[in-house]
Amino acid sequence: MKGRASGTRKHARALLAAAIAIAVAGAAPAAAALRKPVTVKVGNNFYAPETVRIKRGATIRFRWAGGVPHNVTYDHGPGKVFRSPTSSDAGVNFRRTFASSGRFQLHCTIHPDEMKLTVRVR
Repeated sequence: MKGRASGTRKHARALLAAAIAIAVAGAAPAAAALRKPVTVKVGNNFYAPETVRIKRGATIRFRWAGGVPHNVTYDHGPGKVFRSPTSSDAGVNFRRTFASSGRFQLHCTIHPDEMKLTVRVR
């Protein structure tokens, strides 16, 4: 009887290992999808959308679309301050990963009253 019980345990361990492997393989694409960058359009005197909600660790890709110089600046509040290069070229990209939770108010230093963006990180 001992040999049969031992075989049953081996079978159970093999099934458990297979279940874990399937779960891990399924979690990888889901985690990658959560990390997919959110895109914010940097247009002629606007950001679109004006408010973004992301999870901590997510990246925002800022993509220039207009022909007027703009930048993306975060210069006070929680987290590390940053400023993108100033550009008027369509197709320019700037990425920023938000590692800490909070509310971040971003703006263009050239058009600070018109170009404002709120990023909420949870």
